[in-house]
Amino acid sequence: MSNLSGHSDRPPNPGKVAGLVLLSGYYGQPGPTAAWLLKVGARMLKIIPRDVRHAVLEMTNQPDQLHGMHTALRNLKVPVHVVHGDQDDFAPIELAEKLVAETRTRRPMRFERVTGANHFLNDGPAEDLLATLEGCIPPRREFRLRWPQWPAAWPKRLILSRLKPAAPAGA
Repeated sequence: MSNLSGHSDRPPNPGKVAGLVLLSGYYGQPGPTAAWLLKVGARMLKIIPRDVRHAVLEMTNQPDQLHGMHTALRNLKVPVHVVHGDQDDFAPIELAEKLVAETRTRRPMRFERVTGANHFLNDGPAEDLLATLEGCIPPRREFRLRWPQWPAAWPKRLILSRLKPAAPAGA
């Protein structure tokens, strides 16, 4: 089923999604830099570039969408990781911590603070960010098919006779 924007309501391969990582999420209240940008952007909506205008409108209207996000998070069956830089002045880290503390999910949410990183996590210490992201990847599980083990006491002819098709009736 699709919503009005044409995007599907379901992931394309729900069985293949192993987890969700929220990076520097904006949870309804801007930090000081984002607040200033939203204030200026709202006054200049008609003259700023389209992508910036859409960003301003999206952030301005996002508080109304947070209920849907909380509902979706509660229903997820996969691990959720919230990764946030401790120097983020666009989206306050306190709101990310509050999201993790207050949202009840099927599996516990994991919060990761990236020391020295701002809203643009890749501007911070790369090694710390990569280690944090690698920690979000679930361990690989290997599945092996095992053939049934026949009891050692069974004679080979008994085993082979069970594998042969039965003779037709009246033959």
